[in-house]
Amino acid sequence: HEVLSGYRQRVGAADSVVGVLNKFVLPEVFVEDASALKPFNDFLGDNVLVINLSELGGDSHTQNALVILMLDLYYEYMLTREKWPFVGEDPQIRKLNSFLLVDEATNIMQFEFPVLEKLLLQGRQYGLGVILASQYLSHFKVGSTNYGEPLRSWFVHKVPHVTEAQLRMLSMPGATAANASRISTLNNHEAFFSSLDVSGEFIRGLPYFELGR
Repeated sequence: HEVLSGYRQRVGAADSVVGVLNKFVLPEVFVEDASALKPFNDFLGDNVLVINLSELGGDSHTQNALVILMLDLYYEYMLTREKWPFVGEDPQIRKLNSFLLVDEATNIMQFEFPVLEKLLLQGRQYGLGVILASQYLSHFKVGSTNYGEPLRSWFVHKVPHVTEAQLRMLSMPGATAANASRISTLNNHEAFFSSLDVSGEFIRGLPYFELGR
């Protein structure tokens, strides 16, 4: 109820929580047979789970409502996981259980839903990593929320009009004006990489079609 109420207030998608629920009911997003339902823990399991929103067509309101619902369920699931102790001293790291990947994350970040920020800020202690993928660096700063701040690893592919200030604002303190200039000229599969013990360097990823060469 809290999640759907927050969604309604943010995007103005309906006049009531029932109106938001109808976005799941009318297009039959979920199965009608109650015996086919399963707990979220069983639904997630030890699998790679992909939610394909294209099946909903161009209905962005239903797509976003479904993503937020899944994020909220995943957050509740995360809170039941074991808190892993730190390993090592410098740096201190924790065991990683899983990654949550949000593609075209600007569609969710633009609404500043609290659950996404909670996952970013609290996930590490539960062994959860979050990957946010978006087309422009400006997408990560929305209103008073800087989603880039808690992210510690970055792969920045070819992006036009990148500035040194943008890179530094998004937790890449080692970035320089020369780095920003080069990013706009990168080729396919090349990226500017910044992470633990890597203040910033240019790399080339290995695409799947080159693995057999």
